[in-house]
Amino acid sequence: MKITLYPKYFVRRPFARAAEFFSAGYEILYPEYRRKGMTAWQHYVIDGRRKGYDNGNNPPDGVFFREGYELEYPDVRASGENAWHHYATKGYAQGRDNGIHPGETVRKLA
Repeated sequence: MKITLYPKYFVRRPFARAAEFFSAGYEILYPEYRRKGMTAWQHYVIDGRRKGYDNGNNPPDGVFFREGYELEYPDVRASGENAWHHYATKGYAQGRDNGIHPGETVRKLA
């Protein structure tokens, strides 16, 4: 394995947690990594994890509302796909809303 970027920050077994990392979610949660010219994974390993950033799988309520998203888009709920993964990989690019926001009237799931 050849490592060319940031050799002084070499992490032992750098891909040990790559399976838990969700790059599309990380891109939405922390867009500032793009300004540094890194991939989402590089930013997480070098800087994000140290700062306490999430691995892209658990968005805070201020960013995404899982129940509201499933209410607004029943096709996602019917597919059985993880709502956050759907939003990050498809819904965001399609311009879908991130769910019902706090204070709005909420319908109960059927």
